[in-house]
Amino acid sequence: MVPLLVDPKFDFFEPIPVAPTLKPPAIPDRVDMARQDATVYLHDVYLGPGLAGVPRGSVKKLRVVAYHFGYPGMAGPDKIGRAGPWEAMRILGTVPVAEDGSASFRVPANTPISIQTLDEEGKAVQLMRSWFTAMPGEQVSCVGCHERPTEAGNIRPSMATTTVPSEPVEWYGPARGFDFQREVQPVLDRHCVSCHDGSEPALADFRAEKNGGKLTAKPIGYVHRLHPDMLAATDGRLRYSPAYDTLIHYIRRVGVEDDVSLLTPGEYHADTSELVQLLEKGHYGVMLDNEAWDRLVTWIDLNGPCHGTWGDVFPVPDGAHQRRMELRKLYGGPVEDPEAVLQASFEGVVPLQPDAPTPPKPKRLEGWPVSTENAAQL
Repeated sequence: MVPLLVDPKFDFFEPIPVAPTLKPPAIPDRVDMARQDATVYLHDVYLGPGLAGVPRGSVKKLRVVAYHFGYPGMAGPDKIGRAGPWEAMRILGTVPVAEDGSASFRVPANTPISIQTLDEEGKAVQLMRSWFTAMPGEQVSCVGCHERPTEAGNIRPSMATTTVPSEPVEWYGPARGFDFQREVQPVLDRHCVSCHDGSEPALADFRAEKNGGKLTAKPIGYVHRLHPDMLAATDGRLRYSPAYDTLIHYIRRVGVEDDVSLLTPGEYHADTSELVQLLEKGHYGVMLDNEAWDRLVTWIDLNGPCHGTWGDVFPVPDGAHQRRMELRKLYGGPVEDPEAVLQASFEGVVPLQPDAPTPPKPKRLEGWPVSTENAAQL
């Protein structure tokens, strides 16, 4: 052993050789606190396992959604909707996807953002069940859909880099909490309640209210997790719209007890829901317009929420919302009030009587059923 430094008061271990080095250059700040938005760049949505096997050209748009998390004692399943979704959601809008799968768009800063890939009919091909945020003025990017950290994009200029980042196109008005009563019930009032009005016991009742005009109270399994003020105000019972409570059983969605692994593309596509299949086949002459279809499909893609704000579920604990807004202002968060109730812009809620209230004719295929001779030839 060779002593390098000896001091009777101390023991020295593990010497590290050092040498003079130049001071590294300062990295320019990527945050601009004067802005309230950020830019997202997606190199190729078809890269990665999230859209594995999906033909190129299938994804036309991205639906940009913002989460509004619960207040103390309020978060959890079976509040915003049955068996999930877990949080209140606000649709910020849709942005286009270029032919090469790239996209560039702006999002509000300091906001939990989730993205859904939409086909030409506006139906989600894949669901993003996580979220990301961006600082003011920041430019964030991803390679594809759920790509692995070791993956890199193709070395090529994309179409999205040659255009100005897109601003999300509003979904029938400004961003607001997606609420079944305000966004979906008008579709039922116009196209469904003329038959499903409760007069026929054999038919589902899609009216907004019944039982004396009061919302039906439903017990929940998480009473012990509620805030004491909520427990006293609601007697431990959660209120769902009767129409929601009926229609929710006709759609497929990711439930709170389902596997949390990456979903197979198209596994929960709206076309797999009984409600969509029934209406597309022809249901007693019911003809939905584009907006009515969009509202039903969007409800399914968002996991079938009932309430759009936490105040619709229970009384928000005293001071919790005010404190959240104060902290947002203090730390540069979004200035919009996520608890604000904005009425839907749905036009024409006068009930319509179907033109042809007759069962649809069965489909007929050429050469079916297969005869014995044809079977032998095949």
